[in-house]
Amino acid sequence: MSLATMPESLTPGTTRLVHVFASPLPSWYCGSMTWSGSGRWAFRRGALLSATLGTLAAMLAPGCSLTSAPYDACENDAECTQAFGVGSVCESGYCSEPGTCSTGYDCRNKYGGGACVDGSCRLYLPQNDQCTLVDPDDLGSRPLVGDGSTAIIGAIFATDDPKNQATADAVRLAVREIDDSTALLNSQRIGVVVCDNGGPGNSATGEERTALDQAAIDYLAGTLGVPFVVGPRTSSDALKIVARLVEKKYPTVVISPSATSPELTGVTSRLDPADPYPLFWRTCPSDALQGKVLAENVIGVDPAILTVAVVYTNDAYGQGLSQVFLESFGVDPVSLVPFDASQLTPDSADTLVGNVAQTNPDAVLIVTVSGKHTVTLVDAFVKAGLAGKKFFFTDGSKDAANLLSPDLSAEVKAVIAAAKGTAPASARDELTFKQFSAGLIAAFPGADPTLYSFLAHAYDAAYLGALGTVYAANQKPDYDGRDVAAGIASLLSGTEVEIGPVSWPMAKQALIDSGQLDVLGISGELDLDPTLGEGPAPIEVWVVDSTGEGFTTEGVF
Repeated sequence: MSLATMPESLTPGTTRLVHVFASPLPSWYCGSMTWSGSGRWAFRRGALLSATLGTLAAMLAPGCSLTSAPYDACENDAECTQAFGVGSVCESGYCSEPGTCSTGYDCRNKYGGGACVDGSCRLYLPQNDQCTLVDPDDLGSRPLVGDGSTAIIGAIFATDDPKNQATADAVRLAVREIDDSTALLNSQRIGVVVCDNGGPGNSATGEERTALDQAAIDYLAGTLGVPFVVGPRTSSDALKIVARLVEKKYPTVVISPSATSPELTGVTSRLDPADPYPLFWRTCPSDALQGKVLAENVIGVDPAILTVAVVYTNDAYGQGLSQVFLESFGVDPVSLVPFDASQLTPDSADTLVGNVAQTNPDAVLIVTVSGKHTVTLVDAFVKAGLAGKKFFFTDGSKDAANLLSPDLSAEVKAVIAAAKGTAPASARDELTFKQFSAGLIAAFPGADPTLYSFLAHAYDAAYLGALGTVYAANQKPDYDGRDVAAGIASLLSGTEVEIGPVSWPMAKQALIDSGQLDVLGISGELDLDPTLGEGPAPIEVWVVDSTGEGFTTEGVF
């Protein structure tokens, strides 16, 4: 680094604020130098300011000049906060150390906000290469505390995957609507940071996937101390994230829109057994409902189907749903064929189908987390001459990007077109779904709720978390996710309000005035059990529509 020459007549201990260019550019360190009296300056690094986060405004602010003239002294606390971080104040003309912290919650508790980086509270969003999707786009240049500060929430989805991206977009829409419609308590603005947990092409599995899940919640709940996170999509990811939450004792609510495994019912998510409410919630129903509907209302009503082969992904989602189906349909007529999704290839699919062929079932139920896996399996069934079987899918297959790809063979397309699937219902009624779809597509053209499951559930989850945050912030300024959970638990009775931008001001005010609210979501009633963090919801039967480019609902149970 290159520093300007300083006069040697200064009193030892004199401190100056400086900026130092770091390599690789564009990055600047804003720090201080203390004169030792022996011809040397001791440099103490303060805030790292990165242009990639849009923090140019911060770099140009008082206390961190980009000119070569250092500051001899400070005039107010704002200069010190900009230069060194939250908690640094101007004392006797010089800046103090920034506030210390272990997590972002410490910064909120002590100073009203800030991110915890290297043990000190920062004013701006720190860079994280796993969490680059933010909304609004200028979130990196918005202060985290003080006038004009933004309340940050989190989301965890595999962003390099169309279905996950669409789900994240539903959360972003809710954040935009809330921000444009009176925002949070005292008009505090809201922003969302989306962390990826899937890697390139959503291909991460095993230990790599676990590391991404843990790093995402460490950044959101640890570094940023967000009050709540929406996501992830899969049950396996949810189990890992909740386990990390409890291990690290992060007081952050996690609301999954699509983790449906029965294994998550009652999962340990309280930091203290005495906590009245869990930190894990879900706006989707448990597969204890979907598996039963499949067995009793979809497959079970066909008198020609006496035996069923269940080909399922061998994870929390597939194991849970297949177990419920087995219990409801009967043990003897059902054969179970699990597979490792991370190892599924055309060759391994051929082996699986060979195992199914030995039992010669009347129907095949495919349980996957991705339409890509469903297509691989269906293709193997076609090659084995078993396309004449009756096929049934679940919510994981409802993925237009893969299941309805125009590149599929005519035989595979025919099997998919004749199949039936189940999923938690997309909306409580047709009018609500149409309005929600129009708004989401207008904001994010690729996020069509008719092409993917759980987008309405993600939208509802963001609104539930925001209402819980309003409740918590109205109770006390140093709130955390446990207070947000109490707020979500209060959304079962009182004034009935539909989720959405038009009703947001009324919903927020009613919650502030009475401390309770009866919320109707886009996806359904949202009558969540406050002891379990989940509730019942209707299950739809879906099929490919007449155009072959989307899905339509055939019935609801």
